[in-house]
Amino acid sequence: MRVLLTESGVPEPSLNHPLPEAGVFLDLAWPAAKFGLEYQGGHHVSPEQHAADIRRQERVHDRGWLLMEITKFDLFDRPRAMVERVRSRLAERGIPSRAVHPPIWALPQR
Repeated sequence: MRVLLTESGVPEPSLNHPLPEAGVFLDLAWPAAKFGLEYQGGHHVSPEQHAADIRRQERVHDRGWLLMEITKFDLFDRPRAMVERVRSRLAERGIPSRAVHPPIWALPQR
């Protein structure tokens, strides 16, 4: 995910970024924009995990952060659309990126 984004011209994110006041680590984050990106794998579909994810997301939002969640379908079926969503969210928060077509090797494969 990080390679796809950076090879597509998105600024380098912070990895496993700590938000101690929320008690969480974000998969990818752009702290200057208060924007985080989380990959939600298959284990997030149980009712218990889904409820925990909502509480976690609210703690992040309460600190003024925008949190975008993606799934395997975003990453593998529509990777360019996912990149554009990230690029748009960063631009809304004042972080520009350059639009670059990623090399074929940077596109995720199943």
